[in-house]
Amino acid sequence: MEAKELRIGNKVGHPDWYKHGKLAIFEVKGINGKYLEISNGLMSTTQDIKDLVPVRLSQKWLNKCGFKKSNGFYELDLDHDLTLMQGDKEGCLDVYELNHDSLRVQYLHELQNLVFTLSKTELKIDL
Repeated sequence: MEAKELRIGNKVGHPDWYKHGKLAIFEVKGINGKYLEISNGLMSTTQDIKDLVPVRLSQKWLNKCGFKKSNGFYELDLDHDLTLMQGDKEGCLDVYELNHDSLRVQYLHELQNLVFTLSKTELKIDL
């Protein structure tokens, strides 16, 4: 993951935040070169981007983002028809927008950026 891929509001993970190994989720609040200002709602900190990881998409994250499963596909009701196919073995999802070619996304921040690009609205994530 590189800073140029991120926008304010993207979700990123910190793998070493908790002692028990659970991935801690933070929101990007600022980008300053290789450093990100991040917050989890309780506290804010600045971290080197190399210490952070992208959040891999999963059924859990798609549900938290408001996608509904229908006929084996995940769909999100936007001004555009946006459909995600079931993930492949690498965790990539094919994203289809009505009348457009498919795109592949693997991480939550990529999905956030895609939804923003298509709808000019932020993807709501129920944390």
